[in-house]
Amino acid sequence: MLWTACIGISVLLIPAGCGGDDSSQGGKAGSNGATGGVGGTSTGGGSSGVGGGGSGGTGGATGGAGGAGGGDCNVQFADPLGYPKPRCLSLLLPDASSVSDTYYVDMTNGSGSSCTKAAPCKSLSDVAGKPGTNGGPAVIHLKGSGYLQLTNSQLAGAPGKEVVVRPWPNDTTPATMKAQSGCNVSDANTIAGASTHHVVFDGGPDMLFRFVGSGCSGNQNGYTLVVKSDDITLWRVRIDANQSAGPALGPGTGSGTHIHNFRFINSEIYNAGNYYGVYAGGGTGCSAMDTWLTDMEFRNSVFREIDGRGIQIEPRADSSGLIVDGNAFHDIGYANSGNQSISMAVQPAGACGGVTDNVEISNNIAWDLGGGFALVDYGLADASNFKIIDNTVWNYANASPVTLNSHAITASVDGYKAEVRNNILLAPANSGVNPLNRASGFTSNDNLCEQGSACGPGALTGSADETYVSVDSASATFLFPKGNALGNAVLQPGFELDYFGVMRSGAIDVGAIEQ
Repeated sequence: MLWTACIGISVLLIPAGCGGDDSSQGGKAGSNGATGGVGGTSTGGGSSGVGGGGSGGTGGATGGAGGAGGGDCNVQFADPLGYPKPRCLSLLLPDASSVSDTYYVDMTNGSGSSCTKAAPCKSLSDVAGKPGTNGGPAVIHLKGSGYLQLTNSQLAGAPGKEVVVRPWPNDTTPATMKAQSGCNVSDANTIAGASTHHVVFDGGPDMLFRFVGSGCSGNQNGYTLVVKSDDITLWRVRIDANQSAGPALGPGTGSGTHIHNFRFINSEIYNAGNYYGVYAGGGTGCSAMDTWLTDMEFRNSVFREIDGRGIQIEPRADSSGLIVDGNAFHDIGYANSGNQSISMAVQPAGACGGVTDNVEISNNIAWDLGGGFALVDYGLADASNFKIIDNTVWNYANASPVTLNSHAITASVDGYKAEVRNNILLAPANSGVNPLNRASGFTSNDNLCEQGSACGPGALTGSADETYVSVDSASATFLFPKGNALGNAVLQPGFELDYFGVMRSGAIDVGAIEQ
């Protein structure tokens, strides 16, 4: 038995009518849910009047009309601000009720090798080699506190037969995995090895899997979680960097590491007051040419309280495939610790020799930024596909002095290429910054910026007051477009769904949220 879903493990599905979710959003519309597809999943049913689709159907200003409705998917982010959080994405996963190979791990009190509910094992490595862990499917229920060191163990699923790690049944206590003392890559919680793949960590609606940093200082390698294995999905988990001197998350980290199909979905990174949120491809010398990445996805997650870059992708060798879609970024890049420089929310970087192409940065909302939003970094002049489309950015360039990273979207060298379309880029806090900077290589249209600013060909103009329903991050209509469609923009192929999963149609709004 598989869960009904709007997104698969191996491929993104874009069915007609993949609607909204989450009662905190007031129930965004589930477009065409009754006739065209999946429908909305709002637990609130649109009661706040923002949208509809609680029971499926088309949805509207006062709530959803009838229909079959969408799959039940919920996630409760820790972020206390009241803005509309990213929608929950369901995954196609093996269901515990129909999987015969089910195991139990108690990191605090477990022992032995039975791995049953009555006699749980102590670590995930203890499950390795049991039926279902070489080709899947299998379900492992996890609780307690400990240190994750899943290395060189056989914990291998397959497409559609994943090994799924889930919270202990009927236990609401978070399972906490804390990095060891020290500030070395080897001290981090670690998922590594060729025999570990097609594994999903699902913390459930309450995000009961918590990865916590050691709180170390004095070394930039104090990662909280490192992933070196292929086909790993982190779904509904929290990563609390605990002010460690190192990145919160390091996919593809360490000499000789090449990872494929890494996904970070409906998850949260925070409390990273000394370093980056994500640093992919690091943990080795900048000129080593020994880390590379293919097909990484960061979807519908929250990145906040990060001193440096929100997401830094910096492989040492050429890489391909990066999606950053549907996320919320705020309180990022201020460099208050003195350990960083003013930074942007998303920085695919080529400074260490590896060019990342086939990049999509879309449908994100970002505000309260020390620097800007996205950097087209070194070496990307030859990128075959680099798209920054349908993002909403407000209140950027707050940190001083102004640097290259203060501009909303910039190339590191004028002439580097990217498609930059349908973005809202408003309200820089400092003077002397541009919405689009060093942009001679950009292909752009329908970006909305302040009057007189450098916004590219075919630009739209407006102020925050004219553009947004609210600029209060506690509001359920924060950064919603005001009034008529903002510019009647051209719909970009492959970007049909907005931040809430609503199908864009008719007069297309610029920015992440469709009216």
